[in-house]
Amino acid sequence: MARGCHGGKKHRSIAKKLLAAIEDLPTPLKDVAMGILYERRTFSDVSQKLGIRQSELVTRLHRAHLSIAMHLLRT
Repeated sequence: MARGCHGGKKHRSIAKKLLAAIEDLPTPLKDVAMGILYERRTFSDVSQKLGIRQSELVTRLHRAHLSIAMHLLRT
């Protein structure tokens, strides 16, 4: 089998769980998580769009990671 053919359903399931976890975040964390984790945009792009410094983006992303991990552990 060609590489990448495995796990199509599993990948979609993980993406749905990630999206559900992101949508439960407070708006400032959600905006960062959507941009970085879901849409896979650059730190620079997301921080410019949100009008925040990259150091603030990193802080929000760290908090989002913690919240997402807790959400995924509960489900």
